[in-house]
Amino acid sequence: MPPSPRSREGIRLRPPDAGAGKIEYGAVVLLTAALVAAVFAVDVAGSTRSLYEEAFCRIGQGEDCAGPGNPSGDDLETRHLPPPPAPAEPICDPLCEPNPGWTPFVQWPDPRADHPEDAIAIKSIMAHDSADVDDVSHKTLFTWPWTVLESKEQDAYIWANGGSLKGLWTARRALLHFLDGSGDDFEVDADEIMEDVPEFREAVEKHREDIAREAVNRAKESGAKGTLTFPVSSEWNAFGYGPDGKYVYDDPDWINTLGSWNHSETGEVTVFPPDEPGGEWTYEMSTMTHVKKYYDWDRDKTGPAVGAGPIDSPFSERDLSEMHRTGLAQEFWAVGNTSPTHTEGTL
Repeated sequence: MPPSPRSREGIRLRPPDAGAGKIEYGAVVLLTAALVAAVFAVDVAGSTRSLYEEAFCRIGQGEDCAGPGNPSGDDLETRHLPPPPAPAEPICDPLCEPNPGWTPFVQWPDPRADHPEDAIAIKSIMAHDSADVDDVSHKTLFTWPWTVLESKEQDAYIWANGGSLKGLWTARRALLHFLDGSGDDFEVDADEIMEDVPEFREAVEKHREDIAREAVNRAKESGAKGTLTFPVSSEWNAFGYGPDGKYVYDDPDWINTLGSWNHSETGEVTVFPPDEPGGEWTYEMSTMTHVKKYYDWDRDKTGPAVGAGPIDSPFSERDLSEMHRTGLAQEFWAVGNTSPTHTEGTL
């Protein structure tokens, strides 16, 4: 299932070091050469390759640096480079700085931008359409006029539309979305996951209780005499696998759709001090749960990719991975949010 913005320190000017200019310039030249070698040592898709050519030309202060969509070489910055990053928001872990008083439904923070699968997503995006079908497959008397991989693609379509995924509606839609190859985000119903997978609901409820407990502890430590409202944006937490490497739940639809995934909470928790000294602290919390998973396939796995019945799928994870690499399909982010949930309690 895009790389996340990171905090950036301001650029600091330093006094020039005598005699260092030529060395630093040489280092830049060597770095640029290394980047060029790295880019062109792999089979980068044509348009991406052209963009690198144009960028490296500009690094070398070339005057005629043409590229795709920019045959004249003009205006590289506005055509190809992303806009400057917005100032980084403070990271809540999981609580932001509190707002004094009772302020329900303040503007909630966004989910944490950094996700455990960001590196997987970047690697996947770079690999997409990087190989030709004929490089990873071939034609036989049994698959002609298709290659073996194109025949596997047809098997996957049949499997999604009428095979063992029939009745597993979310898994079916996810596989078809992969085969359609848009790469767009795929929306999952996180409320439905909470209902179908009680083990996940229990994990979320425990996570919310931990957040509420931390808010109460921080309010106590601050010596607060009135209510405090903490905006919440928690880290991403993994769900799906147990210590033995097996799934901790058994819903076949979500196993074939996501398998495992990460979840986080955003919202707010308000803490109320006791009315009498030594009394109980109470809290009210409104949050929503975010689910995010990068839908990708393992090129090293040759066993059946999907299925919920006694019949194994006739295509493997490797087959689906090669479909992504050759542009026959495309991996994507699966994302979803629950409805806001209100909880309250005493700690």
